[in-house]
Amino acid sequence: MWRQIGSGLRSAAYLMVLAVAILFGTEWLDRHHQDVVEKQETTVHQVLGKPYIHKGDDVENNVAHPGDLIFVHNDYIKTERCHVQVANLLINRENKYVLHESQFLNWFNAGKFEANEMFKLEDWLPEGTYRLIKRSTSFCGERVYYFVNFDVELKVVAKPKKELARRR
Repeated sequence: MWRQIGSGLRSAAYLMVLAVAILFGTEWLDRHHQDVVEKQETTVHQVLGKPYIHKGDDVENNVAHPGDLIFVHNDYIKTERCHVQVANLLINRENKYVLHESQFLNWFNAGKFEANEMFKLEDWLPEGTYRLIKRSTSFCGERVYYFVNFDVELKVVAKPKKELARRR
C-alpha cells in the first residue's frame, strides 16, 4: 500500500514538474516571439532623429492658429518595399476628441526618406493642445507591421486680433 501511495506521489510530482516546464517554456516562447517581431518592426521602418512641426521654413515651431498650414519634418529608413495604410490623427489633449485628419494608401520602396508632410488646420479648430499622430500599417509580403511614424505636440492658439480685422 505504501508503495502505491509513493508511486502515485512520484507520478504527481513528475506531472507537476512537466506542467511547470511547459508553462515557463510557453511564456519564454511568447516573449521571444514578441521581441523578434518588435526588432523586425524597427528595422522595416526606422525613424531617424526627432520629427518636428514647422511652418514651411524648416524652423521648429509647434504653435499655430486655426487655418494655418503646418508641416511635420520626418526622416526615416525603410528596409523593405511595402504597401502602407496610413492614418493621421489630431487628438485634443484636454477632451480627447479625435479629428481624423486623413487616411490613405501608399507604397514605398526600400530606402532613406526625408519628408515635410503638409497639414491644413481647419478654420474652426478650437484652441488647445493637440497630438498630431501618424500611424501606419505596412504590408510587406506575408508580414504585417504596425508603426507610429510620428507623435508630435501642437498648440493651437487664437489668431491675433489684427489678423482677424484684416480678414473682414
